[in-house]
Amino acid sequence: MFGNEPGAAITLSRAFPQAVMQRQEAKTAPPFSSAGEANPSKGRFMTAHSHKDVIRRLYEGLEAGNLDLANELFTPDFITTEGQHQNIVGPEGFKAAIGEVHAAYADPSFEILDMVAEDDQVTVRWRMRATHAGELMGIPATGREISMEAFALFRFKGDRISERHAVIDRLGLLQQLRADY
Repeated sequence: MFGNEPGAAITLSRAFPQAVMQRQEAKTAPPFSSAGEANPSKGRFMTAHSHKDVIRRLYEGLEAGNLDLANELFTPDFITTEGQHQNIVGPEGFKAAIGEVHAAYADPSFEILDMVAEDDQVTVRWRMRATHAGELMGIPATGREISMEAFALFRFKGDRISERHAVIDRLGLLQQLRADY
């Protein structure tokens, strides 16, 4: 096809538009069916990209205090493993845990520092800034501005989050809250 034989350029020119059309169809196909099943024409990159979009929506919702977003983004059997929120199950469990965060902090803001996705997993390094306005870990409100970083690994089933495993810098947080000790 690429040699000097007659008709080689014609064969290539006929194949090229067909390949371009197949690529365009794959780009415009939705990443998931209405049943939440992966669309095989999207491939690994687009699935990972759509999972990152879900994680961005999650952190935007956390910042806004939109706890009902958990019903849309999490599977019914969602589980999280992280420190004091060990083995929280389902969207309702997550909403209760985040309710505690909003009770302890005024105006939390989340910044995604890094995000990497592959297959059914997304890893995020994030920072939360807030004012300590309520009791937290037995410490009464201090009114101090805090900054806390964490890593979280999210696993997906289809287009919903099924697991969250996090490591949060609680020692750094305690040092900020008990700065007078």
